[in-house]
Amino acid sequence: MALGAGFIKYFYVFILFIVTFIASRNSVTEATAYGFMSGVQGILALIFTFELMRDSARGYKAMKIHTPKTYYTDESTIQLPLYWVLFPAIVTQFIASIITAIYTNFLQKKYGYVKLERANQLAFNWYKWGIVIVTIAIAGLLYSYTSDFTGTAVVSQFSSAYTSWLLILVFTTIVFSVMNMKNANHISRIMVSTTE
Repeated sequence: MALGAGFIKYFYVFILFIVTFIASRNSVTEATAYGFMSGVQGILALIFTFELMRDSARGYKAMKIHTPKTYYTDESTIQLPLYWVLFPAIVTQFIASIITAIYTNFLQKKYGYVKLERANQLAFNWYKWGIVIVTIAIAGLLYSYTSDFTGTAVVSQFSSAYTSWLLILVFTTIVFSVMNMKNANHISRIMVSTTE
């Protein structure tokens, strides 16, 4: 499977994410990894923002779901542009990674490692796995955004399995982006309670 020319820049960014994911699993490099991750998230946000501003066909790169006419409803089409999901998700992940980098650095300086209570450690572990899941989902949506929608391609030309896969990626991206932001905010409150 050949990577599209538009996706190759994101592919290199996602290689950097793999390095940060591996580094975040080690207690010695954990705080540094989250600082590096916020930098990689910033690069991803910057690249996508410039691509979005340059893309004149961004409104056509949309999930189109046709609902058939039934006895109770008329035939209609639901259209969800992919950038409506991608841009907020990428920005939300960038903000959550900055919050995480700040509090992991704070804990690293205070205790020598990222020390959390049991309840906060559970939320932090959810964040760790959530960031991996949402990054994979964003990668899939970015691949579709840059490679699948060429010319006049719309979702109705894709197979129903691929359309379902894209819907799963959209749903996963939305849910895990919100969950990661919630967990990052929850855990960042320990800095406030610790410094008081």
